[in-house]
Amino acid sequence: MSRIILFSGTSEGRQLSEALEKAGVEHLVCVATSTGAEVMEHGMFARVHEGRLDAQQMKDLVQAEKAQILADATHPYADVVSRTIRECAQQLHIPYLRVLRKSVQTAPEDTGHVHFFEDAQSCRSALLKTEGNILLTTGSKQLSFFTEEQDLEERLYARVLPTAQSLQLCEQAGIGVKHVIAMFGPFSEEMNAAMLAQYRIRVMVTKESGDAGGFTEKVRAASKAGCEVFVIGRPSEEEGVSWQEAAEMLVKSDAVRGITEESSETTGLHAEGAEKQLHSLEISLVGIGMGNEDTLTVGGKKAIGKADMILGAERMIEPFRKQYPGKQFVCEYLAGRILDAIRERLHQTEPGHKLRAAVLYSGDTGFYSGAATLHKVLDPWALGCDFPVSVKQYAGISSFSYLSAALGTGYAGAALQTWHGHSDDPFYERSLVKNVREHEQCYLLLSGVKDVQRLGRVLLEEGLDQCRVFLGYQLGSEEEKILSLSPQEASGLEQEGLYIAMIRNPQPAEEPIVKVLRDEDFMRDRTPMTKEEIRHLSILKLELTPSSVMYDIGAGTGSVSCEAARLHPGIRVYAIEQKETAVQILQKNIAQLHCGNVTVAEGKAPQVLEELPAPTHAFIGGSSGALKDILELLRRKTPGIRVVVNAISLETLGEILRCAKELEFTPEMVQIQASRSHEVGAYHLVKAENPIWIAAFRL
Repeated sequence: MSRIILFSGTSEGRQLSEALEKAGVEHLVCVATSTGAEVMEHGMFARVHEGRLDAQQMKDLVQAEKAQILADATHPYADVVSRTIRECAQQLHIPYLRVLRKSVQTAPEDTGHVHFFEDAQSCRSALLKTEGNILLTTGSKQLSFFTEEQDLEERLYARVLPTAQSLQLCEQAGIGVKHVIAMFGPFSEEMNAAMLAQYRIRVMVTKESGDAGGFTEKVRAASKAGCEVFVIGRPSEEEGVSWQEAAEMLVKSDAVRGITEESSETTGLHAEGAEKQLHSLEISLVGIGMGNEDTLTVGGKKAIGKADMILGAERMIEPFRKQYPGKQFVCEYLAGRILDAIRERLHQTEPGHKLRAAVLYSGDTGFYSGAATLHKVLDPWALGCDFPVSVKQYAGISSFSYLSAALGTGYAGAALQTWHGHSDDPFYERSLVKNVREHEQCYLLLSGVKDVQRLGRVLLEEGLDQCRVFLGYQLGSEEEKILSLSPQEASGLEQEGLYIAMIRNPQPAEEPIVKVLRDEDFMRDRTPMTKEEIRHLSILKLELTPSSVMYDIGAGTGSVSCEAARLHPGIRVYAIEQKETAVQILQKNIAQLHCGNVTVAEGKAPQVLEELPAPTHAFIGGSSGALKDILELLRRKTPGIRVVVNAISLETLGEILRCAKELEFTPEMVQIQASRSHEVGAYHLVKAENPIWIAAFRL
């Protein structure tokens, strides 16, 4: 039961609940949606009820909870809900407290581009007199009201919460998926400005939601973008208090004093707040090395010895069960379940007692360890505490340093990476190949013997058969072995167990700081190819990132595809080519240059692009007269995509400029002409290549 019921759905409601939690005031928070529930934290003194309530359901809940105060921190525009809460309070003769968001009467730094309207009806009438695209940031419930006007429907873009209900309301209102921006705020001024520019918005419609609702950020972004802001006023003037005032009133109320008097013996809390602490909590994250006492640091051993409960995967905690028979052992290694186990033990702990928990991790807590994930979420709110939580990490001996010592070699300058938990991710395979090629030593965490077999196969397939694979098997146990294998032998290993590898390359390649491919590195025949100077500058203009998804449209030999793919193993390239002979050359170049992150899509653009993953970047070397159709599809798949187009003919250049005008983008244009020297007898003559236009832009 909770004598205070807080109806929330706003940041003020969340802040009020956090204040009550900190003061040790039991309360029930009611939110209408799963989104509202996500931002509300369960705690020792806060429970969350999710779901919309009609008048009767609300009355039943209040009576079941024996509530003595109803606090209303719902949205300023949720007038129907507020009215229902007020009526419920009146019928049951319970005090009603309205928590209000501070109103913004005038726009910040108002330059005349902000217009206030009494209601949605007058706002819609004013919109009919405007031109250009309109961004609705008023929520999903009123969308159909605006789309009733056919003159507005095609111009409307809706920013709504990314929930199934919001998207369903968009569909019912007739707003197509291309006009829906489903995102969860808050939105910064910069984010608002980017959206206004991206969708070429001329009018933004918002409610007067106050600073907490992001009103100021919207207005300032619109001012910089030269965009009008239409503001729908609040339904009516209400009387109420701020969440800070509400917190002070509720903590000192008679209802709260009654709660704390009844529960003071078990909680140690008083009406004035948490003067006496319920517990103190100390959590140790301990790296246990290889799992035996020889690789456990003195500090880590002391932390385990002092702990009341020891948590971790079974193979981590098993060696300590016999040593510490009186302790509680919990076999959990996922962060969420570890938190649940500690919370449960807290509730069973006597007031004033210090609870000590030790969470065990193999190797070192700072090296590919789950300790980092747990440390991020270990705070009083996550654990439902209103008292300090002490968290300390104890470093352990990593398997890399252990194997290095066993091999009698250092690992300074070695490449260090993992396959553990990423067995099916091709990025990690490509990353390993790159590291092995460029380093004399590469250390690799593995999941089991299947990863060892895969490692051997990869080295053979990539022409790295000169390498030697050193394996640490069951390190730290009685079964420990150090193996030295060829890639062929590693691919056929069958003994299951825990492995770590060190791959030694006797002839690592010293890569240049700026790595480029030469034209002679590609098979060509008569297939068109983007020449190296043009290719390098075009890729530079693309502004690729390590996680880019790139289309190479009209790939030809694949020179641009391969050059881009080799920049970083995380880049994914789709090489689009319609000519069969060119596809064959393209596939050969991909194979000989070891570009496993290039996928060939055979067919004609834009049709073949429909089924491909959404790109972040696109290079167009050939469009076969379909440039506008291609650009329209790219914009539809990824608004704001970065595009580079090469033009050798004046006709293609004219097509780029026509598309720029019709699709409303501004290309950055540069013309390049390369000339190469060649020998003729005793002389060196210069031969000029065709001039090329490079156009770079965002759609």
